[in-house]
Amino acid sequence: MNRRRNVTFAAAALACTAALTACGTETGSGKVGSAAPVTGVRWVPKNVTVDGEEYTPPSKSGAYVEFNPGRTDDAGGKSGGSTGCNHLGADVEIEGDTIKVSDIAMTARGCPDGLQQFEERFVEVFTGNLRAKVSEEGRTLTLTRDNGDSITLGSGSPP
Repeated sequence: MNRRRNVTFAAAALACTAALTACGTETGSGKVGSAAPVTGVRWVPKNVTVDGEEYTPPSKSGAYVEFNPGRTDDAGGKSGGSTGCNHLGADVEIEGDTIKVSDIAMTARGCPDGLQQFEERFVEVFTGNLRAKVSEEGRTLTLTRDNGDSITLGSGSPP
């Protein structure tokens, strides 16, 4: 991480918890296409694929993501979660089969090696316009960037 990014994350970390509960306007139905909704579900990362290489979170990492569409005026909007080490917040818009992730704010504490590597890859992919696909039974959500990098998440317990 570069110094500017660390400063941004450190400043945003203070606002992250409040930003996750802040008000905003909802965009879209919370569904990807006609599939099951992605909102109201605690999604647990199964793996991240970057440049064809797969990264998995360490077992029992506690990593999760929740989607609450809308934007806030603060860094780290209404959606967010944890990579298992650091917490993050983001603005999310859901339109059709696209989930747009922007304005990410994240805490910046050091993580054990395996978790640090997974976190770096997760954050690398979890931004911008992501093509989203929910499995027919609604238990798996795959987010894919235009370059083919992806995150596969499984449904966990409700938030």
